[in-house]
Amino acid sequence: MDGYRLHYIDEGRGPAAGLIHGSTTTLRDFAASIFEPLSRGCRVVAFDRPGHGYSTYPERFWMDPQEQAAAIHDGLNRIGIHRSIWVGHSWAGVVVMAGLLEYPKDVTGPPDLGFRPEKR
Repeated sequence: MDGYRLHYIDEGRGPAAGLIHGSTTTLRDFAASIFEPLSRGCRVVAFDRPGHGYSTYPERFWMDPQEQAAAIHDGLNRIGIHRSIWVGHSWAGVVVMAGLLEYPKDVTGPPDLGFRPEKR
């Protein structure tokens, strides 16, 4: 992918959800919280954004939100996901918005995934 590797984890079956972490974190934010419960009702893919976690930096140090959305979109397509819900934490909200604007037929709204938070 244009001089970098995009690291991800992928579990579950059914409708797809792409999880995109915030500014200074990694996909571990999702792995330690909602990843496993969501994967019981759908296919969940959590990404380390380019230059974060185990994803390598692109040739240029920083990618704008549109470029990061393109990287996520390309990553999903490469693993056979062509329509998915995108969930962005914190700064990744702008990546999700860029994805919605750039790929309106591929970024979709949520079906009922069967996810119910546990009552405490």
